[in-house]
Parts: sequence; structure tokens; C-alpha cells
Amino acid sequence: MMKRYFLFVLALLVFSPFSHAAITQNFDGVIEQLDVNEDGNDDLTVSLQSFEITNAGEVSVAGSAVGIQWFLLVFDTEGAEIGYAHFGSPTLTMNLDAGDYQFAIGGFLFDANDALNGFTSNKGLDEVGFTGAANSVAWNVTVVSPGLEVPLPAALPLFMSSLCGLLVLRRRQKA
Repeated sequence: MMKRYFLFVLALLVFSPFSHAAITQNFDGVIEQLDVNEDGNDDLTVSLQSFEITNAGEVSVAGSAVGIQWFLLVFDTEGAEIGYAHFGSPTLTMNLDAGDYQFAIGGFLFDANDALNGFTSNKGLDEVGFTGAANSVAWNVTVVSPGLEVPLPAALPLFMSSLCGLLVLRRRQKA
């Protein structure tokens, strides 16, 4: 039994020389209903935020804004839309290279121009499903990206070889 356990641990250590630590970035803000463009009609703000991916790989972007139908767009460094999420499908998973990116979150169905302007013209919270009395709704976006590969400590192979030596000594004593 001990031999199987030792072989399992040894195989686990040999075949997994690196561990991966994820990088989590959290963003919070508010979608507000106010007259941004001063035309006498309420507008909904759209928040545009930058985030950095330090290591290429699978990235997860998850959003939420309780009480409304929200929309989230993700842009690359050139400002091209590369993905979206919304209240019905809140998590977007994609492979990204290392670099700078942006996301925009606001009331349902805004476009890239609205994101750059910072608002959706002539739209109120009631049009995106909000039934409350407030003029704002809090939002949260979490970006999870791959971290650095962390090598096992250099002392681990030395420790494993000493365990092997102890096993050999134990067998010799039994014989």
C-alpha cells in the first residue's frame, strides 16, 4: 500500500512540474440615468474600463448588474469589438494574447459608439427592465486571466531522492 502511494506521489510530482496561478481583476461602477448630452431627455451611462492581460491564454470576463438587462462589450487594443456578454449569458471566455484591452458595460444593446461616448442616448432604466425608484444601478465585472507558470522548488527533487534512499535502506534492513 505504501509503495503505491509513494509511486503515485512521485508520478504526480514528475508529470506536473509547474503550477498556474490565475490573475483576477475586479471592477465596480454604476450605470446611471441622467441627461448626459443635455437634450432634455434621460440617457444611460456606459462605463468604459481598461484591463491588462499579462500572459496569453484563456481569459474569462464575467459581468453583472442586478435588476436590469445589461450588456458588456470587449474591445482589443485597436478598439475593435472581440466579444460580448449580457444578462442572459453573463460570462465570456476567449483566448487572448498578452496586452491591453477594454470592456464597456451598460444597459442592454448599446454599440461601440455609445461605449466611446460614455452613454446611450434617450434611454432610461425602465427600458432595460429596471422597476425600482433609483436613478442608478451598480455593476461588477471580473476578469480572470492566466498567471505565470510557477516552477516547483529546487529542493523538491532532492527531497524525493532522499525518500527513495530511505526506501532502499528500509528494504536492505528487512532482507
